[in-house]
Amino acid sequence: MAKVNPMHSNMLACYPYVIKRLQTIDSIKKVAEAGELNFLLNKKQRPDDNTLYVILYDHPPTETNNANKEQFIELDFIFVLVKRYFKNKIDYLEVGKTLTEIMHAMQGFEPLDDNGCYLVTEPFKQAKPLPIRFEDGYVFFSTRFIAEVAIINHDNCNQQF
Repeated sequence: MAKVNPMHSNMLACYPYVIKRLQTIDSIKKVAEAGELNFLLNKKQRPDDNTLYVILYDHPPTETNNANKEQFIELDFIFVLVKRYFKNKIDYLEVGKTLTEIMHAMQGFEPLDDNGCYLVTEPFKQAKPLPIRFEDGYVFFSTRFIAEVAIINHDNCNQQF
């Protein structure tokens, strides 16, 4: 019996692997999710310095295949690095290094599940980030990456698209 690829029944099957990948970056204090950032901002609490927040920004459908039985979805992730600045100063060399490490970790990333199934149909690629935002002594730097997944009823997990 052929293995069924998890992405075919769960378009966000790659999400925990994205988190795990970002947690390998030593210069980031913590990897958190969008809900935590939203909670902090709504409660007017300060986010942690040097935390990277993972946000699923969008997930539009793209092309279909196999007489519309296979739907491709573009996952659009934004990673927001929060840095605190003191007296209007921030160490941009440190920020540049950390942002580059995020880019190195995600550019071309093709997550595989524990059974060796690809969780994206094409590797992550960089896209235009959101503008840098300054607020209450913090700077929010974003990077943005897109990957495609396929929603399919049945498929061999070792097949690449």
